[in-house]
Amino acid sequence: MCGIAGNWINQLGSMMTITCWNGNLTGIYRSAVGAATDYYQLSGRYTMTGANQKDCVLGFSVAWNNDVRGNSNSTTSWTGLYYASEGIIHTHWILTRYQQINSLWSASLIGHDDFKRA
Repeated sequence: MCGIAGNWINQLGSMMTITCWNGNLTGIYRSAVGAATDYYQLSGRYTMTGANQKDCVLGFSVAWNNDVRGNSNSTTSWTGLYYASEGIIHTHWILTRYQQINSLWSASLIGHDDFKRA
Protein backbone atom coordinates (compact mmCIF):
# COMPACT_ATOMS: atom_id res chain seq x y z
CA MET A 1 0.00 0.00 0.00
CA CYS A 2 1.00 3.60 -0.46
CA GLY A 3 0.66 4.68 3.19
CA ILE A 4 -1.75 7.50 2.37
CA ALA A 5 -4.94 5.49 1.90
CA GLY A 6 -7.71 6.71 4.19
CA ASN A 7 -9.32 9.92 5.41
CA TRP A 8 -7.51 13.27 5.58
CA ILE A 9 -8.33 16.83 6.64
CA ASN A 10 -6.41 20.04 5.93
CA GLN A 11 -5.88 23.19 8.02
CA LEU A 12 -9.10 24.77 6.67
CA GLY A 13 -11.31 21.73 7.29
CA SER A 14 -11.43 20.36 3.74
CA MET A 15 -11.68 16.57 3.77
CA MET A 16 -10.62 13.82 1.38
CA THR A 17 -10.70 10.06 1.24
CA ILE A 18 -7.95 8.38 -0.78
CA THR A 19 -7.65 4.86 -2.17
CA CYS A 20 -4.37 3.85 -3.78
CA TRP A 21 -3.09 0.94 -5.84
CA ASN A 22 -0.27 0.36 -8.28
CA GLY A 23 0.69 4.05 -8.52
CA ASN A 24 -2.88 5.33 -8.92
CA LEU A 25 -4.90 7.50 -6.52
CA THR A 26 -8.70 7.80 -6.52
CA GLY A 27 -11.11 9.19 -4.00
CA ILE A 28 -13.41 12.00 -3.02
CA TYR A 29 -12.79 15.57 -1.86
CA ARG A 30 -15.02 17.99 0.05
CA SER A 31 -13.88 21.61 0.19
CA ALA A 32 -14.51 23.72 3.28
CA VAL A 33 -13.96 26.96 1.33
CA GLY A 34 -15.52 28.70 -1.64
CA ALA A 35 -18.85 27.75 -3.20
CA ALA A 36 -18.13 24.00 -3.36
CA THR A 37 -20.96 21.74 -2.19
CA ASP A 38 -20.88 18.01 -1.40
CA TYR A 39 -18.11 15.68 -2.62
CA TYR A 40 -16.07 15.80 -5.83
CA GLN A 41 -14.08 12.99 -7.46
CA LEU A 42 -10.29 13.13 -7.21
CA SER A 43 -7.70 11.19 -9.16
CA GLY A 44 -3.94 11.19 -9.35
CA ARG A 45 -0.67 9.30 -9.13
CA TYR A 46 1.95 8.50 -6.50
CA THR A 47 5.35 6.87 -6.27
CA MET A 48 6.97 5.38 -3.16
CA THR A 49 10.36 6.78 -2.19
CA GLY A 50 12.75 7.38 0.69
CA ALA A 51 15.20 5.05 2.36
CA ASN A 52 12.35 3.00 3.81
CA GLN A 53 10.08 3.14 0.73
CA LYS A 54 7.27 4.34 3.05
CA ASP A 55 7.39 8.00 2.01
CA CYS A 56 5.78 9.06 -1.25
CA VAL A 57 5.59 11.79 -3.84
CA LEU A 58 2.05 12.40 -5.09
CA GLY A 59 -0.19 14.53 -7.22
CA PHE A 60 -3.97 14.61 -7.62
CA SER A 61 -6.65 16.75 -9.24
CA VAL A 62 -10.29 17.68 -8.67
CA ALA A 63 -12.58 19.03 -11.40
CA TRP A 64 -15.17 21.17 -9.59
CA ASN A 65 -18.19 19.56 -11.21
CA ASN A 66 -20.72 17.36 -9.37
CA ASP A 67 -24.44 16.54 -9.33
CA VAL A 68 -25.19 18.87 -6.39
CA ARG A 69 -23.32 22.04 -7.39
CA GLY A 70 -22.99 21.54 -11.13
CA ASN A 71 -20.04 22.76 -13.17
CA SER A 72 -17.92 25.46 -11.53
CA ASN A 73 -15.72 25.73 -14.63
CA SER A 74 -12.57 25.19 -12.59
CA THR A 75 -10.09 22.55 -11.50
CA THR A 76 -7.47 22.26 -8.76
CA SER A 77 -4.30 20.17 -8.78
CA TRP A 78 -2.20 19.38 -5.71
CA THR A 79 1.38 18.12 -5.75
CA GLY A 80 3.26 17.13 -2.64
CA LEU A 81 5.19 14.86 -0.35
CA TYR A 82 4.15 12.44 2.38
CA TYR A 83 6.66 11.56 5.10
CA ALA A 84 5.56 8.41 6.94
CA SER A 85 7.48 9.35 10.09
CA GLU A 86 5.57 12.64 10.31
CA GLY A 87 2.17 11.49 9.02
CA ILE A 88 1.42 14.70 7.10
CA ILE A 89 0.85 15.24 3.38
CA HIS A 90 2.49 18.57 2.47
CA THR A 91 1.11 20.03 -0.77
CA HIS A 92 1.07 23.06 -3.02
CA TRP A 93 -1.98 23.60 -5.21
CA ILE A 94 -3.02 25.58 -8.24
CA LEU A 95 -6.66 26.35 -8.96
CA THR A 96 -7.51 27.39 -12.51
CA ARG A 97 -10.92 28.75 -13.39
CA TYR A 98 -12.23 29.54 -16.83
CA GLN A 99 -11.73 33.16 -17.92
CA GLN A 100 -12.16 34.94 -21.21
CA ILE A 101 -8.85 35.25 -23.08
CA ASN A 102 -8.48 38.96 -22.23
CA SER A 103 -8.64 38.03 -18.50
CA LEU A 104 -6.31 35.05 -18.70
CA TRP A 105 -3.93 36.77 -16.25
CA SER A 106 -6.49 36.23 -13.45
CA ALA A 107 -7.36 32.58 -14.19
CA SER A 108 -5.14 30.89 -11.55
CA LEU A 109 -4.61 30.93 -7.78
CA ILE A 110 -1.76 29.17 -5.96
CA GLY A 111 -1.61 28.02 -2.34
CA HIS A 112 -0.46 25.45 0.22
CA ASP A 113 -2.28 22.71 2.18
CA ASP A 114 -1.11 20.32 4.89
CA PHE A 115 -3.31 17.24 5.34
CA LYS A 116 -3.44 15.21 8.57
CA ARG A 117 -5.30 11.97 9.20
CA ALA A 118 -8.95 12.59 10.06
